[in-house]
Amino acid sequence: MGKEKQRKIGVIASQIIKHKGIFNFNAILDAIPDWLSQHNYDYVQKGHAQKAKPSGGYFEGNWIAEKEVTEYVKFNISVDIWLRDLKDIAIEKNGKTEKSNKGNIEITFNSGMEKDYKKTFTNKKYQETEFLKLIREFYEKYVIKSKLSSYEEKIEAETQDFIEYIKTFLHK
Repeated sequence: MGKEKQRKIGVIASQIIKHKGIFNFNAILDAIPDWLSQHNYDYVQKGHAQKAKPSGGYFEGNWIAEKEVTEYVKFNISVDIWLRDLKDIAIEKNGKTEKSNKGNIEITFNSGMEKDYKKTFTNKKYQETEFLKLIREFYEKYVIKSKLSSYEEKIEAETQDFIEYIKTFLHK
C-alpha cells in the first residue's frame, strides 16, 4: 500500500535503549520534557507509576508529544520508561561525590507523522468520502510527495537526536 493511502506514517518503531548499571534517573526525567520543549513539541506525561520495593524501586512513565509542522503535517513522538531495581548510590566524578542511581532501565521511542490532521480532505461532517480520498491521495502522491518525504527524514533525524541526547545520561 502506498504511503498516500495512510494518514499516519510510522517512522521510528520501538527503538529501545536498555541499560543495566549507573545512571542519573532524575536527570533523565528532567531531560525528556526539556528536549521536547526545546524542539517545540507539546507534550503530556500520560502515565506514571512508582513503587518502592525491598529489591529496589520501580518506575513506569509515558510521554506523548506532538508538533504541528505545517497545516497538513504533524509530528508525533512517544517515550516509555520502565525502571526496575532502582537504588540510590553515590559516585565520584571529577573529585566530587554526586548522587546517582543504579538499576535496570529500558526506554522505548516511537515516532511518526500524521498527514491531513486538520481533516482538509473531508466533508462538513468530517467524513472522508471516496472522492475526497482520491483527491487527497493524488495530492500526496503527485503534488507534495517530495515534501512529505523530507518531513519523514526530519522526524527520523529529530528522534535519533532525542535518543542520543537521552543516552548521555547513562554512565558506562
